[in-house]
Amino acid sequence: MLIASRDQLWDTPPQAAEALLLEAWPGPVSIILPSSRAPFWIRRDNASVAYRLPAHRQLQRLIRDTGSLIAPSANPEGQPPAMTIAKARDYFGDAVDFYVDGGAVENPTPSRLIKMSDDGHTEFLR
Repeated sequence: MLIASRDQLWDTPPQAAEALLLEAWPGPVSIILPSSRAPFWIRRDNASVAYRLPAHRQLQRLIRDTGSLIAPSANPEGQPPAMTIAKARDYFGDAVDFYVDGGAVENPTPSRLIKMSDDGHTEFLR
């Protein structure tokens, strides 16, 4: 889920996550948090939701205007990140409802993915 602010989180993060959220957001970090309040179609069978608060100001404005957005990673698993909107369209085609062209990506480093448990355990997935 792309969010524009912490107000768009479904659940309250575990207290142990607070320092991590302040350090990581906004930025290229998706944090998986336990969730019991998000609709089933968002959390599926794993009772958690991956959230990302992007640093891009125009994207934050869009998300504020639309509400949180379900969005894929910039690449299918095992593929390099899409560095341009054209490459993202090559990867996802019509499976994505709309694309936001922010220009060519300057930093090819994939985003970090961090999973937090209810008890505060942190797992760095990438």
